[in-house]
Amino acid sequence: MRVFWIFLLLSFAMLACQDSRPGRGAAQETTDAEDARPPDMHTSRIALDYHGVYQGVLPCADCEGIRTTLRLDEDGHYQVSQVYLGKNGEQEFLSSGEYQWDDSGQVIALMGEEEPRQYFVGENVLWKLDGEGRRIGGDLRDLYSLRKLN
Repeated sequence: MRVFWIFLLLSFAMLACQDSRPGRGAAQETTDAEDARPPDMHTSRIALDYHGVYQGVLPCADCEGIRTTLRLDEDGHYQVSQVYLGKNGEQEFLSSGEYQWDDSGQVIALMGEEEPRQYFVGENVLWKLDGEGRRIGGDLRDLYSLRKLN
C-alpha cells in the first residue's frame, strides 16, 4: 500500500511539472521567456542621437594625419571627406554610400569603400576600428576618434 501512495505522489508531481501544450517542454519555456524579454534598448543605434557630422585627424603612416569629416544621415547614407595633411596639395578625397549596423547595434560599416571602414558609435564620438573590427588599443587609441560637431 505504501508503494501505491509513493507512486501516486510521484505521478502527480510529474504531471504538475509537464507543460500541457503539445510539443512543449521545459527547454521551450525558457526560449519563450527569452523571446518575451524586450529588446536591449541600450545599443548605440537605439539610445544615441548619432546622426550628424563627425570630424577629426586620424593617424597616417606617411603624412601628418588624415583630416576626416564623416556625415551620417538618418536615411542610412553617409558622406566622407579625407584630406591627407602634408601631402602634395592636400587634395580632398570624397566618397559616399550607405552605412549598415552590425547585429549588436554598436558598430557601423561604410559600405562600398575600397578598404573596410568600421566605426564603434559612442555618445558624440566615432572610434575607427581596425581591419578586423576591433578597437585600436595602446597609446594611440584616442587618436582614432572622430568627434561630433553638431
